Amino acid sequence: MMTTLDKVLAREIEHARQLQARLTGQLAGFEERYGLESADFYARYESGEMGDAVDFVEWSATVEMLGNAKERLALLGNGL
Repeated sequence: MMTTLDKVLAREIEHARQLQARLTGQLAGFEERYGLESADFYARYESGEMGDAVDFVEWSATVEMLGNAKERLALLGNGL
C-alpha cells in the first residue's frame, strides 16, 4: 500500500520525467533548426560566440532547465 508520501514522490517523479521529455523535444527542434548539438551550442553561447538572439536565449534556458530536471530526478531517486 502506498503512503501519502509515496504518492507525492511518485507524482513529482512523473512530473519531472514529463518535463524532461518535453525539454528534450524542444532541444531537438533547436538542434535541427541550427544544425548544432545543444552541448556545442551551449558552450559557444556561454563563451559569447552566439550572440543574444531570442532563439539562443530560449535555447540556453532550455538546456539549463533540462539539466535542472535531470538533477531533480536524481535527487528524487529516479523511481520508486
